[in-house]
Amino acid sequence: MVNVARRLTILACVVLVLVALGISGFWLIGAHRLKGTVANLENNWHARGGESSHENFRLSGFPMWFRVLVDKPVVGFPQAPSPWRWEGPPVRIRMSPFAPRGRAQFPGQHQLDFTAFGGPVSLAIQARDAEGEYRGRSSQDHFAVHGDKLAVTVNGQPPMMIDRIDLDLVSLHGVTDHLKPSAQFTVDIDDVKLTQGSLPEQFRNQLIDLARLRGEVLGPFTPKLDRPSATAWRDLGGTVEITSLELRWGQLKIVGLGTMALDANLQPLAAFTATITGFNEAIDALAATEVIQKNEADAAKSLFKLLAKPPRLLVGPPEIAVPVTIQNQRLAIGPITLMMLPLIEWPN
Repeated sequence: MVNVARRLTILACVVLVLVALGISGFWLIGAHRLKGTVANLENNWHARGGESSHENFRLSGFPMWFRVLVDKPVVGFPQAPSPWRWEGPPVRIRMSPFAPRGRAQFPGQHQLDFTAFGGPVSLAIQARDAEGEYRGRSSQDHFAVHGDKLAVTVNGQPPMMIDRIDLDLVSLHGVTDHLKPSAQFTVDIDDVKLTQGSLPEQFRNQLIDLARLRGEVLGPFTPKLDRPSATAWRDLGGTVEITSLELRWGQLKIVGLGTMALDANLQPLAAFTATITGFNEAIDALAATEVIQKNEADAAKSLFKLLAKPPRLLVGPPEIAVPVTIQNQRLAIGPITLMMLPLIEWPN
């Protein structure tokens, strides 16, 4: 009996040693492949004209995780038709050797410079907490980004403060039907304090309590965002379905949904239905910032007064239900043009 127990103990120890050796070998091989993958990605990016650099690449986490820490990361594409460059704080990444999932933490100072609508944009973002997450499956990839207590400076202007932001994107694989979603997205932003000096009186000292956007991209979609990809997606009947749009900013409240697409010139087309309260304050703000002229503001307020109805629960300010459209770069609420949108120049 003693011999049997001793043999079982020895066998268990041998099995444990083999398992430990197997896990160690698996981790070491995975770590070597990870370093090689990073080097290959950087070489391919540089070959395409991209810019990337970092300092102090460190890999740890044995045996259950790959933990990567890099300092002074820089990624950019100076040769692109719309050049861009990001420089960030130290980044900590934790990845599983056994499944396609990982988490990254990157609180601190971010600098993002890019070109939008033909003009330079410089964003400086200070984040108390910031993290991203990735989970991969055979049918989809899931990306999420979360930030807390952000100070965002645009082109050197005084910063706007954002209490919380959550971005969520699900990319679905193998979609060929233009009626089926290839991506689903959610954007939630809470408690935004804008720079008072740039605001009309109607919205000073007013927080944007909530800005929420939810929707899905129908039809096969590629994230390249260039002219050939946009043309192919449009020609296959691709659309963006906005299933929920909500804004609460002081007296102004907007709830809507609608559809977006691209026209023959690859410019946005949109048709929404929206319920709006606090529209008089919003029109006064547009007139104060000279987005619309005073006579247009007066006409809009007169029209909306005729369209206004009591709220559903008969409590609170009146509300209107109106169509919101984008066509030929013209953003309009009902028959009233609010503004002309800049032309989107798609890179080749």
